[in-house]
Order: sequence, then structure tokens, then C-alpha cells
Amino acid sequence: MATTNFVSGTVVEASWLNDVDAAVYETLPKIGVHINQFSPAGDGTTDDLTPLTNFFNSAIANPGVPHYLGNATYATSSALPSINVSGVKIYGSGPSSNHDSGSINGSCIIKIGAASGTMLTVSPTSGASNQRLDGVVIDGVAFNGNQKAAKGLLIKSVRNSFFNCYAEECTTSNFELDVVASLVDARDLQDCVFHLYARDLYSGGACLRLLGDATANVSLNKFDIVDVVHSDATAIVCQNPDNNIWGMVRVFRQVGGTATNSIEWQGGASVALATRNETYCQLTTTVAAIAKGTGTYTVGAHDILIQTLDLGNSTPVPTVETGATVAGVWVTWTPTISASSGTITTSSAVARYKIDPLDQKTIHVQMAITITTNGTGATALLATLPITSENNSIPGTIPGKEVAATGRTCVGHVAVNSTSLIIHQYDGTYPAADGRIIVLNGVYKKA
Repeated sequence: MATTNFVSGTVVEASWLNDVDAAVYETLPKIGVHINQFSPAGDGTTDDLTPLTNFFNSAIANPGVPHYLGNATYATSSALPSINVSGVKIYGSGPSSNHDSGSINGSCIIKIGAASGTMLTVSPTSGASNQRLDGVVIDGVAFNGNQKAAKGLLIKSVRNSFFNCYAEECTTSNFELDVVASLVDARDLQDCVFHLYARDLYSGGACLRLLGDATANVSLNKFDIVDVVHSDATAIVCQNPDNNIWGMVRVFRQVGGTATNSIEWQGGASVALATRNETYCQLTTTVAAIAKGTGTYTVGAHDILIQTLDLGNSTPVPTVETGATVAGVWVTWTPTISASSGTITTSSAVARYKIDPLDQKTIHVQMAITITTNGTGATALLATLPITSENNSIPGTIPGKEVAATGRTCVGHVAVNSTSLIIHQYDGTYPAADGRIIVLNGVYKKA
């Protein structure tokens, strides 16, 4: 092989060098693409719509090729190109947030100019011949709606994907998870992993919103961490998700905020349109979550499981409306007290129940009934239960004791497929009289 030694400073010109340059360039997308190749200003005020558009179009045109944002803030006056193909990989140097104050660090995209819709959409094109997206990664990217964008990151009908993002100050939803209208396969948003951080202190939008319809929803995902700060609006709104696992969830209401609920688990016109079978491993909130019941919906939110409620940091017990169920926490309710014959003149009761987190058919009940004036009450003492009992030929019993006068043992008989507890003394006689207090503690099976 012939060799040539070049003296320093020698300029070599040959047409074959162009072919080498082209060949080398063609290998670059396999290594990665950086937004600096598209010359953004990255100062947070200059409109970077064109370089951002070129950057996202490159990611869409090259699935599987990592695309990198820098440690800068990129302003955009309009929506970014929708990610509508599988395998898009976008990485930033974040996300980061500063709880309820401070600015965003790392890779941030901020909305400027006139108010408009969604900053970035990840969604297949709706259509009977199209499929869900999969293998999408958006990792370390922040979205600042700047009280101008309605939504920060909208994700629809995606599976097997990973999102590690921060979003703030969007007027409708910082993050919104939903489904498209039509696909050749299932439309559900499933099998994704989420690390979501959000803050909404001024615009009144939700930090996170989970939507769906009667045949597709947000389900079977893992929300490893959700850490959000809100002020005057409910932070997390769940329309009809099911079977998602939520790891560490913190919902902090800003000092001076007026929101009355942290999370809203909604019911619906049918089971498929209600929030159900959601599991929260660790939940800490400033104000109570609420499970909406049959006062608002035909079917209440149900079978919400909270494995650990952060009572040590004063997290309030969720509000559970009539017709809704939340397992793993003690819920107060006020039983109605009466007699099977005659009328009790004056009585009161305090009670609480807990759906067993390991067996959500089992209801733990604690109840204290005070009979101030018995009147003509006789035969059996009746108290209402919080949830209808199962339709089983073997009735349940809840044991108790009179603690103010006689000290006698009492037994509450759980009627089948009913909300009635029928209470007698151990010998089958009427347990109530003036000044008596009857305490009961036990379990029964719900329908």
C-alpha cells in the first residue's frame, strides 16, 4: 500500500473527501442529535419555534435515535410538532422544579406570545387502520405554559413508554392523559411508566388529568412518583382510570391556596366511566382527596386502595361520598339509630369503617351508640351500616358490649344484602334503655 507524508499546513482537495464526509454524516443520527445543530437561542425569550420544530421533526423522522435538549430554556410561540410515530426518544437535563417558588432549571420549553392550545402532543393519528404508539421516551424535559398554553404535555393511546417530565402554569392541564377516538387495536393508554412533577399556582388548571371513554381509558400504568403543587384548583383529576399503581404521590397545596381537594376520583354513568381499582402505595396531601359518589354520578368511584396514608405529616383522610369506596383508611359515618318496634326518643351514634386493604370485600366497623331516652323502643335495636352487605346465606355478626350500665354482651346481626345491623343482648332481649351506651367492633362482608 502506498503512503504519503504531508507537511503540516498542507491542504488536500479531492472529490472523494465529499463522499467520506457524507458517509460520516450519515452515521451521526445513530449516535444522537442535539438541538444545537438547529441553532436555537435558548435564552427563554427569543422565539425558538423554528429550531424546536426542526428538532422535533428530526426526532419523528428518526425513531430510536436519541435527541437531546440542552441545559437551557427554549421559547416557543406555537405548538410543537405532534409525536405520532413510535420509538421517538427525547432527552433533556432535568426535569427540575422548585416546589412552590423559584424558576425551572434544566431543559425547559416555555410558551410565549398569544394564548393557545397544547405545547406538545404525543398521540397516534386517530383512524381505524392506525395503531397505538409504543417505545416513546421523553426524559428530563420541562414545559412552562406561562399561563398562556392550555395544556403542557398531552399523551393519548400510548403504551410501553416512559415519561419523566415537569410542567407548570397551563390553564387547563399541565399533564393530560387520554385516548384517541379510533384505532385498529385497543385505544387504551397502558403499560407506561411516569415520573411527573407539576406546579400550578396561578392559572387554575389541574396539574394532572386522566381521561377516557366508555371503552378505553388510562389503565395498567405505573406512576412511580407524582409530586405536584397546587393552589386554588384540584391538583389531580381522575375521570375513569383503573388498575394503575401509584408509588409515591405528594400533593402540596401552596400556603394561602383555596383548593378544598387534592385529588378527585370521579364516578360515572357506568362502571366503565368511573374511577376504580386504583392503588396508592404512599399518599401525602395537604387537603383531602375526594371519592365522588352516587349523589353526583350513577356509579361512584370505587375500590380505591391506599396502602399508606401519611398521617404522620397530617395528611387528612379522604372524603368518601355515599356510593363510593376507598380501602385502607378509616372513614367516619353517622349511623341512623332506631328500634324494630316503637320509637326511640333521643339517641346518637359515632362510627367509622375501613375496607380491608388485603381483602376489599371485608369491612371493619367500630360503632358507639348512646341511648339518651329510649321512649317506646323495643324488640331489637337497629343501626345502619355504611355499605350493603353481601347476599350470602350465612349472615355475619358484629360483637359488642353495653358499657355504661349493665356490662352485658351484645351481638349485632348483619342482615343479608342490606345496610341494617340488628342488635340484641346475648340472650336475645332488647339491649337499649335510658342512659345506655352500646359499643360494637367487628367485620362483615360487603356485596
